Amino acid sequence: MKDFIVREFIHQDIPQLLEMMRALATFEGYIEDFVVDEQTLTEWGLGKNPKFHVFVAEQNSELLAYAACYEIPFTMDSRPTLVLKEMYALPKARGTGAAAATLQAVIGKANSIGAGRINWLVLPDNERAKNFYTKHGGKQDTNWHQWHILL
Repeated sequence: MKDFIVREFIHQDIPQLLEMMRALATFEGYIEDFVVDEQTLTEWGLGKNPKFHVFVAEQNSELLAYAACYEIPFTMDSRPTLVLKEMYALPKARGTGAAAATLQAVIGKANSIGAGRINWLVLPDNERAKNFYTKHGGKQDTNWHQWHILL
């Protein structure tokens, strides 16, 4: 199953992309709060100045995996940081290279903007994701703890 292509998402991908996003939200436990819709993806992800990028792995018009990322314009080293916000592969596509290919697209995006790093979060008990990211050069940042203020 390696005859897929990786590209940025287009409007026709939105129904399948939303299905995968909902599957991820269910897995990660925030489906009750999930409000992303077609309008959000269209207005914020497509057009002249997108707020985020989504890379998809596609085979025969079916999306197999996606990775969504956004840019923080600068950090302490005056270089942008790319944040990998979401990454998901359909169960049948896991182990096929589709997720790895979308991660490589994110890395390519980071290189194209001169980013100094890519940051992301992983649920503490998601060993499969931790193993995947480690295999592809990721390292856990033990210097920082995530904090937030709910509004």
